[in-house]
Amino acid sequence: IARDFGLPETTRVVMGTCDLQSATLGAGVVDDFDGYFYVGTSGWISCHIPEKKTSPVRMLSSMIAAVPGRYLLTAEQGVAGRCLEYLAEILFGPEGASPGVDIYDEMNRIATQVRPGSDGVIFTPWLGGVFAPAGEPETRGAFFNQTLTTTRGHLIRATMEGVAFNLRWLKDHVEKFLGHRFERLAFIGGGASSDLWCQILADILGCSIRRIENPRSANAVGAAMAAFAALGEIRMSEVPKLLKTARVFEPEKSNRAVYDRQFREFIQLFRRNRAVYRRLNRHSI
Repeated sequence: IARDFGLPETTRVVMGTCDLQSATLGAGVVDDFDGYFYVGTSGWISCHIPEKKTSPVRMLSSMIAAVPGRYLLTAEQGVAGRCLEYLAEILFGPEGASPGVDIYDEMNRIATQVRPGSDGVIFTPWLGGVFAPAGEPETRGAFFNQTLTTTRGHLIRATMEGVAFNLRWLKDHVEKFLGHRFERLAFIGGGASSDLWCQILADILGCSIRRIENPRSANAVGAAMAAFAALGEIRMSEVPKLLKTARVFEPEKSNRAVYDRQFREFIQLFRRNRAVYRRLNRHSI
């Protein structure tokens, strides 16, 4: 190829990647079945697998990975962090929080004052429909079980928990699909910047959550790792050692019962209301 383009024989051509491939390396994930998840505007769970595998029913697929000879499982849940961003727009308006206060720091502070389980308030994060593991584009988001005592804190925490419930739903199907259980997951994306959200996710997913250092930059870092590997500067096997873990969050056993109960109701809300959503939204898709 180099000769055809009149380039020196030693020239190496490096092709760019999609965000999924670069994010995976940016999460420090190289080995098969070493999983991670992303919470930014959207959300997904992914890992490398040794062969191509697809489940059209659950909308689980695989694509060529940056790691030679491997495929990447693709399991996207759709809207994730955008739910919290949307809630911020509703609660605080265009002016945001108080002057000099980061709006997401303020939301974290408010949500921390609410008990795990949000006193029974459940948020379904399907503002853009359900992607994996159900494929229901007519389904929509909602807050359930509000009372006159429901506060902004309840809505914020319930939103964080709702995104986590959806990831647990997805994780269960991914594990069954792969025949492999995730004992730990790396976490990248803007959502990983929140200690509260990290702990909520550890509690609801029921496994260790390893927050990567500078989680917002994981895509860019992963693209650089892919380029370094392609140029022979590093080996792919060295990528995990080059990326630091900022903190590990372990599940708090005291929160398991309430989150297990809430998750069961979360699934029932989907099953029992899917026909309603289809009737309401079938002409808007």
